[in-house]
Amino acid sequence: METSQEFREFAKECDRLAEEVETENQRRILKEMAVAWRKVAEEDERNKSSPTLTSSSCDRAAFSILCQV
Repeated sequence: METSQEFREFAKECDRLAEEVETENQRRILKEMAVAWRKVAEEDERNKSSPTLTSSSCDRAAFSILCQV
């Protein structure tokens, strides 16, 4: 399972790619993806501080956040 640091790296990569794409629509999508990855990282950090949550509940939370984009 990925860590919050890896999720933040994914967000940085989306930001980097957004600077390189040709269309505004592609840029917007990549920026939205970067925001979603940062939310996943934050959720992962919150879940790690709560011992009652399992990795599967973290995976479901990450999936839910990414699907909101």
